[in-house]
Amino acid sequence: MKKLAAFILLMVALININIAKEKSVKVAPAKPRAGDEVTIVYNGEETELAKTDKVEMTVYLSSSKDQKTFGIENAHSVMMEKSGKEWKAKIKTTPSTELIALTFDNGEVNDKSENNDGLGYFIKFYDETGKETEGSKLSYAMCNGYWGPSLLQLKGDRKEAYNIMTQIFSSNAELKRKFLSIYLTVTMNALEKEESEKVVLQNLDELSASKDLKDENYYLLSYHYTRLKMADKGKEFSDLGVKKFPNGSCAFMAKMSELRAEKNTDKQIAAALQMIKDFKDIGMNNNYYGVIITAGNLIKENKFDALKNMLKQDESILNNMQILSLLLDNLIKSGKENDFALQMAEKSVELCRKEWAKPETEKEAYYTEAQTIYNRKSSLGNALFNYGELLG
Repeated sequence: MKKLAAFILLMVALININIAKEKSVKVAPAKPRAGDEVTIVYNGEETELAKTDKVEMTVYLSSSKDQKTFGIENAHSVMMEKSGKEWKAKIKTTPSTELIALTFDNGEVNDKSENNDGLGYFIKFYDETGKETEGSKLSYAMCNGYWGPSLLQLKGDRKEAYNIMTQIFSSNAELKRKFLSIYLTVTMNALEKEESEKVVLQNLDELSASKDLKDENYYLLSYHYTRLKMADKGKEFSDLGVKKFPNGSCAFMAKMSELRAEKNTDKQIAAALQMIKDFKDIGMNNNYYGVIITAGNLIKENKFDALKNMLKQDESILNNMQILSLLLDNLIKSGKENDFALQMAEKSVELCRKEWAKPETEKEAYYTEAQTIYNRKSSLGNALFNYGELLG
C-alpha cells in the first residue's frame, strides 16, 4: 500500500511539473494569424533555466506551403529581455507562417535546450474565425513526428502525427501528394510493420494511378516498392522516371549503380565527371557523389595520378568545401601522397575561411545563426587541424 501511495505521489508530482512547464510560455495575441508580430513571455522559474542570467529563444517558423525544407520556413535565435521573473521577446512572422516551435537555453550552443521535457513549446495559428488552420495542424504534425526529434530534441509522438496527417490528407489530396514522402516516413515510424506496410502500399498504388507524376513521385514509387520487396514494380517506375526526367532522381540512382559496377578506371572517371554536369539541379551536392566513390576507389588502388587528373578536369570539385573535405579525409586515411594532401588541406583552409567570413544570415533555413556560426567554426577548426597534422 505504501508503494502504491508513493507511486501516486510521484505521478502527481510529474503531472504538476508538466503543467507548470506548459504555463511557462504566454503568447500575445492568444490566437495569432500569419503575418502577426507575436510577443513571447517566458517564465523559467520551474525549469532548468531558473538561475540563468540570460535566456536565448530558438525560433522555428513553419509552413505547409514550404516543401523543400520539410515545412521549415526559417530558424533563428532571439536574445530575450528580462522583466521581473519573466523574459520577453517579439517574433516577426511571414504571410505564410502557420506554426512556431520554440526552445529556450542560456545562449551556449552546446548546452541542452529547455524544451518542455521533450514535448516542445508550440504556437499554433488561426484563421479570421478563430479556428486553427489546417496548415497549422499539418505543420505541428510534421514537427512533432518528423523533424522536431532531430532539430529540437523532442520526444516526438509519431502516432499523433500520423493520425493528424491522415485526417488532413483524407480531404486534401494536393497536400497529401506534396508531403507524401514525409507521411510515409511518419507512417513507418508510427505503426507496427505489417500495418505500416499495408498503409504505405495503399498510398503507393493510389499515387501510381495519378496523372502528371513528377520526378520525386517516380523516385518515391521506385524506392518504396523496392523496399516492400516488389522489385519489378520498383524497376518499372524507376525506368519511367529515367525516361521522363533524364536529369532527375531516378536517373541519378541508375547512373550511380552503373558507376559502382564499372571496372574500367577511365570510364568510371568519365562517368563521375559527367554526373557533376548532368545532375547539378538535384541538390545537396549529390551530383558530386560519383566523384567521391571514384576517388575512394582510386585511393584504394594507389592510382594517384588518375586521381589528380580527375580533379584537374573539373575545378568545381576542389572549390566545393564539403566535397574537398570528404576527399581530403579519404586521402589522409590512406597515409600516402602527403604533399598532394597538404595542397588540398591548404585549399580547404582557404575555403573554410571564406565561409567563415560570410554573413551569418547566409544559412540553411533549418539552422539558426548561432548554429551556422558553430558549424563554420567546426569546419575551419578541422581544416586547420588537418593542415597542421600534415605539416607535422
